[in-house]
Amino acid sequence: MFEGKKVFFILPHEIVREHIVSILSENEYEVYIINDQRKLDTLVQRYPDSILYINIDGTLTEIEWKRYIKSLKDQVPDLQVGILSGRITDQDVVNSYIMDLGVNCGFIQLRQGVKDCANHMLKVLEANEAKGRRKYLRYSCIHNDQITLNFSYMAQQYLGSILDVSSVGLSCRFEDDPLLSRNELIPDVQLRLGGILLTTDCVNIGSRDDHGTQIYVFLFRFAPARIAQRSKIRNFIHKSLQKDLDNELS
Repeated sequence: MFEGKKVFFILPHEIVREHIVSILSENEYEVYIINDQRKLDTLVQRYPDSILYINIDGTLTEIEWKRYIKSLKDQVPDLQVGILSGRITDQDVVNSYIMDLGVNCGFIQLRQGVKDCANHMLKVLEANEAKGRRKYLRYSCIHNDQITLNFSYMAQQYLGSILDVSSVGLSCRFEDDPLLSRNELIPDVQLRLGGILLTTDCVNIGSRDDHGTQIYVFLFRFAPARIAQRSKIRNFIHKSLQKDLDNELS
């Protein structure tokens, strides 16, 4: 799979919301939080290749969760499911989910702590090729005029629209073409990602013609003092994707 798989956390615990989701996002996985299990049926129909991590500690009883998970697996036999629990430690109960329900993405016992749980999930996601063939998660922002960049070049100021962005670079276009050369370094490019402002150097690695407009591809070149800004870009991508999904399901 080229595009990778979406990873949904259903009714996640606070430890997942506050820590594990961020760790997975930092590792370039496409992760989402779902706060209503009633949306599960819609999710598995729209995204049958996704991975679900379901918190079974709340809202339904253990028997109800088992029935519900079985019904999801009946709808999508190849559905990949993992279980999250902060209370279940009995190995027989754990095995009943794995063996009887075909839970194939692990039973994550959250009492193990953030580090162990995150490492377990990272191994499962890697084994299931959740990134597909891509290395970096990219967000398309072609219709958002709040996602821009600007810089000074040859004593002139240029404003561009960002078409898509990842933690390593972006593609963009300009109303006034700056006529950049391939492999040219552009210092102090200011990125406006919604309410986030970042500054970094960029390298133009190439361009293509799109109906008379040049589309440029920039790679970021963060100075050591600015390297933390890469995490801000990942966080922007995660929150933007989450917002888009919330709007889709509303």
